[in-house]
Amino acid sequence: MPGRRREMIWLFPALLAFFFTSGTDGYCTGAGKAARKAEAGRELSGEHRIALAIPDFVVEGDASPGLGREIAAIVAGDLGLTSTFDLVAPEAAGAVLAGKVGQRADALTLEVRILDTAGNALIFGRKYSAPPGGHRMAAHRLANDVPFAFTGVRGIFDTDIAFSAHPVAGGETGRGKEIYVVGIDGENLRQVTGNGSFNLFPRWAPGGRTIAFTSFRTGVPRIYLLDVESRREDVLVSSGSSMSPGGFSPSGDILYYSKSESGSTDIYALPVDGESPARVASGAISTSPTVSPDGTLMAFVSDRNGSPGIFVKELGKTASERLITPAGRFATSPCWSPAGDQIAFTSQEHGKFSLMLVRPDGSDLRQLLSGGGDYIDPTFSPDGRFLAYTFQEKGRSELRIISIDGRTSRRVFSGLPGIGSASWSPRR
Repeated sequence: MPGRRREMIWLFPALLAFFFTSGTDGYCTGAGKAARKAEAGRELSGEHRIALAIPDFVVEGDASPGLGREIAAIVAGDLGLTSTFDLVAPEAAGAVLAGKVGQRADALTLEVRILDTAGNALIFGRKYSAPPGGHRMAAHRLANDVPFAFTGVRGIFDTDIAFSAHPVAGGETGRGKEIYVVGIDGENLRQVTGNGSFNLFPRWAPGGRTIAFTSFRTGVPRIYLLDVESRREDVLVSSGSSMSPGGFSPSGDILYYSKSESGSTDIYALPVDGESPARVASGAISTSPTVSPDGTLMAFVSDRNGSPGIFVKELGKTASERLITPAGRFATSPCWSPAGDQIAFTSQEHGKFSLMLVRPDGSDLRQLLSGGGDYIDPTFSPDGRFLAYTFQEKGRSELRIISIDGRTSRRVFSGLPGIGSASWSPRR
């Protein structure tokens, strides 16, 4: 072992003791921060990654002995999903994230420092608090801040993914489909509908508190707006033989949805304050609307050319529609990236479904995932760096995540049959 590393390991406990009693709290500033941002820029371009160690947190007060290890594992699991960090042992690290956790009857606290092992400098320091039992959410909040300290881009580890699936009780598959919400680490699964009918196509509204979805609970399809915490539901659309929400406007005041009526399936824009909807796309079958982050463009699916394809149109203009996927190639389930520069979609070829990306003008078409099963229903993370999707093979289904560069992927959840229609929540 080089002498410098040997020296750092010997000094490490003393340095941590100093930083935890120095009163430094918050992000460091000045030239050191600028240098790290430049370093992060080189890392993000693929030159190298940051070697980071995350030892078990020190446990204080009434916290259980295993809590320090669990929190360190949660943070490591979050950061391991990114392409920013290599998680290594302290002796191989360029930076070490060290923390302590304390618990009283009314609160849990985390105190964290990130130490640059090369220059003995404090890169980051912060305190977090949570109610008793809230250590997982506090750890996710911490994991969000770590990339920000190095790159200026906050993480998305406290977000959720909504999806539909068949309920299971006593080992038996229940009737219909319900809407579920799960953390992107696969934990904290919540069933947010429970009416025993078919509840489909969940779509998060901006703010991350409400979800629009289709339900057949009355025997006919209606679109509802669900408050995830209170479970209050309001009917948004009640007429039509079939309907599905596509997505909200960036401001959240308009819901775009498709509805079949009188033999035609068209796309409508509905102000959620109760005003009358306006038809924004029609002709053949038009469905699955998704709106660009600036609110000026809408991508949608139509079979007007003979097979389903992805079209883009300027909102407010009737003659601006253009096909952006290859003519004659089955394409569906478009989802606009948060930056507005890409559209993810599902494509079918030779009977198999693959995951694709394309620019809004139809350029730079590329395949992200294919082979070994079907990849459907993509949804972008709030930072645009990941896609969640459903993987299906031989009757089983899984909720998965993959980075846009294809470097990292993981299974999020696989505990229910018929998983589909994933929707990634916004930041809260």
